[in-house]
Formats: sequence, C-alpha cells, structure tokens
Amino acid sequence: MKITSTFALLALATSSTTFAFDVWVDPVNGDDANPGTAMLPFRTITRAVSRSGVTVFLSQGDYSAASGEVFPIQLEDGDALVARAGRDLTRVLLPADNGAAVAGIEFDGEVSIDGLTMEQPGTDALALGVSVPQEFQQTELRVRDSRLVGGATGIEAGAYSVFFERTEFVGQADQAVMVRGGNFELVDVVIRDVNRGLNIEQDDFTVSETIVERSSFLNVTTEAIRVRNQHFHGIALHFTIRDCLLAGHGTGIAEALGSFEILDATVEGCTFVSDRGVGIDADVEFMGCIIAGHPGGDVIDAFRLTNCLVEDGSFFPSGGMNIRNADPLFVDRAAGDFRLGWGSPAIDTGLSPSGRDRLDHPRTVDGDLQLIAGPDMGALEHQTLSGPQAVSLGQPIPLEVTGPSGGFTTVVVSPTGFAAQPATNPFGSFFLDPVAVFRLPSVPTFGVMPTAQVAPAFTDPALIGTQVGFQALTRSLGAPAGGAYSQPILVRIDA
Repeated sequence: MKITSTFALLALATSSTTFAFDVWVDPVNGDDANPGTAMLPFRTITRAVSRSGVTVFLSQGDYSAASGEVFPIQLEDGDALVARAGRDLTRVLLPADNGAAVAGIEFDGEVSIDGLTMEQPGTDALALGVSVPQEFQQTELRVRDSRLVGGATGIEAGAYSVFFERTEFVGQADQAVMVRGGNFELVDVVIRDVNRGLNIEQDDFTVSETIVERSSFLNVTTEAIRVRNQHFHGIALHFTIRDCLLAGHGTGIAEALGSFEILDATVEGCTFVSDRGVGIDADVEFMGCIIAGHPGGDVIDAFRLTNCLVEDGSFFPSGGMNIRNADPLFVDRAAGDFRLGWGSPAIDTGLSPSGRDRLDHPRTVDGDLQLIAGPDMGALEHQTLSGPQAVSLGQPIPLEVTGPSGGFTTVVVSPTGFAAQPATNPFGSFFLDPVAVFRLPSVPTFGVMPTAQVAPAFTDPALIGTQVGFQALTRSLGAPAGGAYSQPILVRIDA
C-alpha cells in the first residue's frame, strides 16, 4: 500500500490485482523468523520486502549489514518504507562502496520512502537507483520527509517518475541528483554541502520534464544547477525552477559545454547569491529573480531576463522592469539571512506567477505598505510582520516587525483569529476578528533590520487548537494616510 499519494490509495482500493499488507521491522528486538507483526516484528527490511506490495513500518534504529541487511535492498511494485520515529532516529546505513552501477536501494514499479535517513560513508557509491531498464515507463519513486547523506550521488533518475518532498541531500561527493529523462520533481527540498547540486541532462529521445519548487541549494562547490542538452534532433530540455534559494555556490546555474539549444526552460522567483564564482551562465528565461554578490559576474550568458535585479548590472536588459546596479538589501547577507529588508528595491517589483515563496508565504502581499499588493523579486517574499506557525500553550509568541528607519509599528492581536470579512479603512484592510482585540506596545522600526517583539503567552486551555490573529499598523510614507496595515498572520496554539 502506498501511503504517500491519495491517488495511489484510491487506485489500490479499486484494484482487483493488487493485495497490499503491512509488516513491522525492528533492527534491535526483531527476528526474521517472526511473522512480521507489530508485536513480533522482523529484524530486517530485506526480509520484510521479500514479498512485493508491502508497507514496511520501521522502528527507530540503524539498519545495516551488521543488523542483517543484504544490499542492495530491492523495493518492488507497491512497496513502501515508513519510518515510525522519523528520519532523525531511523537510518539505513548503505554500503560504503557498492560500485557505481549498483545502488544501495533499488526500486522497480511504484514505491515510496517516508521519514528515513539513508547514509553512505563512501564517496563512490549511489544511494537510490532503478533496477529495471529506463524505457520501463511504470516505475515511480516517491520520497518524503527523508534525508540522503554522503556517497557519490544521491539518486540517478532516468526515464521514469521521481518525486522528492521535504527531503534533504547532504554531503554528496559528486552530485546530489542526476536527471536523465523522465518526470522529476523536487518540492521543499534542501541540497547542501555537496560538490554539485542538480544535474539535468537530455541525452536520448525521451521527453523529460524537471520541476523544482521552494527548494534551497546551499554551499555547493561547483554548480548548484547544471543543464545540458546533448540531443541535436530538436528535442527540448524542459525544466522549471521556481521560488528557490541558491546561496554559496561556484556557479548558480550553468549550461554545460557542448549543449545544443535549451528550449522551454524557465527560472522564476529565485535568489542567486554567493561571495564566490558566477551567478547565472545559461541562456534560459529568468523572471522575477535576484542575482547578487558574485565576484566572477552575476550574469555571464543570459539575456532573457524580465523583472530581475542584477546587483552588478552585468547583463543587457531584454524586457520588463529589470533593476541594475542595485543592492537588494538582504536582512543580513553575512549571516546568510537572504530575506528582503525594508526598502529593498525588489519588494513588490517581481513577476512570479506562483502562489507561495520558498518559506511557503503568500506571494502577492503589500510589502512596501503603499496599499498596492505585488509579488517580490527573489525567493523570499518580504514580511512586514512574521511569527511562528504554532506555539505551545503558555509560551510567549516571538514576532518580528519591519518598517522605515525612525518609524514605529503597533501590533494588533485577536485571540479569535480572522474576521469573516475584512474591514476597510484609510490604513487598508483589517483582517482580524474585532472581538476581544487588543494592541501590544508600539515599538520603533529600523529600516532593513527587523524589530523583535514578543506577544504575551495565552494560558486558557480552551484556546488549544485555535489560531490567534496578528496584524501590524506601521508608519509608511508611501501610504495615503501615512501608515498601513501589514499582511495578517495566524499562530496556532498547541497543547
């Protein structure tokens, strides 16, 4: 049974040929002679997947050759690995040297991995790989809430479908991800401390599509993203990179030597920033991006830029409201805080068609408080007011507010959240429920750097599971009334 896809669950429920069942594994207390139940678990994943179509629930611990695993572990159609305690407590220790052509975990058909760390101490091994010819079109891998550590390559994907969500790639000596055809998606993924991040190649007649959304590429030695079309028969290299942060790389995105024309490729709402190397060196379409800080040149070979900010001005404008020779005013570049500070020229001047930024904030908000909402350039939408998604009952609520230097802001709090309909006044739209609303003491604002403020703790147990609403009234010379309301936020109260 595949638990990571609603569509797959429906398909399994209506299938007359697939019979999935659950098994349990414990690398410490299990025994492969057991029946594999929750009370009498197997010891190894190898034993659990000896029959296909199983959902394997993994107890915390290390799964390795020392615990009896036989590599490569073969996942077949319908198999799912689910770590019950999550990736921080559940690891599969893959062989240090299993050969470049053999993966530590191989898959065939539709399989999924959820909440697992896959770790390799070697530097010449592959973590995940397909065990069938690439022309087999029904192969699909879904990986969620997991981590791939070490090895040469995290995954080498071919002509099949691969989906990674909320997963981290760390420390690959060659590349985190190699894509050669098929459908490939990275959503809310982090790739860090690797030699190369994402390598996209078109080298056969298979039409491929790569989508990367709301992901981060951090501290990449060579290229964060490398693209290459080796096909001269007019087959396009399709990819979309949107709402991503690429920071600390040798090159942000590069078109490899020997590439034929790259078609149908766009980069939208991304931030490229590094204190070394080059920003972008690929002639694809860039929209609503920030490229800043590269001593080798922010832009080398890219002339299709629309509504982008290029800090060193190193490009020929091709349309839209491009900004050249301007500091994007990151909150703290030296500390790696690449949020936009108050007054950034990138605020409300972007052109991102997507709905959420890298941190899953709404894209089109009134960031400069002029009562006209618009998307920002770059991966991180400016937040005049920000706070946590949730706090525990009795815990003070940390907030950050921004505004012009020498100004002030007042945070308004509603214990009952948002109103059914927002109210409109000279300061814009007020979204909070007016019942029991109160204000925090006003605090000064300092321009680029946010001001920290703390809302008092809520202690009424009746509020557990509810959401408290916040909105800031901030001085803004661009607003008709001299001030404006920020975007509203909700903070959930947990037990």
